[in-house]
Formats: sequence, structure tokens, C-alpha cells
Amino acid sequence: MISDGIEGHTVPMGGGLSHFDGSTWSTYTSDNGLSSDLVDSMAVAPDGSVWFGISGGFTKYDGRVWTNYVHPGDLNYGSEMIAIGHDGSLWYNAKDGVARYDGQRIVIYSDNSGLINYNCYGCIRSIAIAPKDTVWIGTADGASVLSLTP
Repeated sequence: MISDGIEGHTVPMGGGLSHFDGSTWSTYTSDNGLSSDLVDSMAVAPDGSVWFGISGGFTKYDGRVWTNYVHPGDLNYGSEMIAIGHDGSLWYNAKDGVARYDGQRIVIYSDNSGLINYNCYGCIRSIAIAPKDTVWIGTADGASVLSLTP
């Protein structure tokens, strides 16, 4: 469950999402705009929009509009772990490490960036964005820290 920028609390369910605005529960599914009813993860962006990690891609909801993003090609990205950077970029687990999508392009961080245990599906267990452009990545074998400032 997350407290979101849409003035309430959102919970992923087996058949979509349930949102509580303080007095009423609402259910959102693919009929409302989600790209799938199976939601793996959720994160709130600095602008208050909510991102949902869904098998095969992501859905962003800004309180009015649902926008779906499908993974490009056969890059086999995951959606189980997502986080939003201070700049609004989307971070998520990928087949070859951790990916960052800034709205224009995708950058993959792997062992070349210092990430440990990057090359097995399901090895990325958590992603957390810290101050000063530092990203913590929890893996099956420990934690890695990426510093994005030179």
C-alpha cells in the first residue's frame, strides 16, 4: 500500500488496484486504463503521479489520465521493483541490472557500474533513491550503491 499523490491510499489487488480517498473505495482495472490487472509494484513521483509496475511494462496515473508504457523489444525488463528519482526518472529491475528511464531513453546499470549479482532474474530485491543522486540496490547477495554525480 502507498499513500499517493492522488489524495488517498492505493493497494494492489489480484484484479487491479483499490484506492481509498478517505471515505470511499474505488477499484481500477484494465477497463479503466491499467495495462494489466496484475500490479507488481507502485511508486509516487515528485509531481504526485503514481507509477505502477505491471508485467510487460508500466502504467502512470496523474489523477486524471492513465498512460501505459510497454517494454521495448525483447529486453525482458521486470517490474517487480520500481522507484522514482528526485528528477522524476523511473528506476526498475532489468534483465541485465537496473534500468533508469528519464522519459526519453533507458540506461542500464550493471556490473560495469559496480552492481553486484545483477545477472539473474529476481536477484534485484529492492531499489531506493537517497539524497544527492545516490541509488541503493538490494540484491540477493548484498547491497550496491550507485552514485550518479561525478
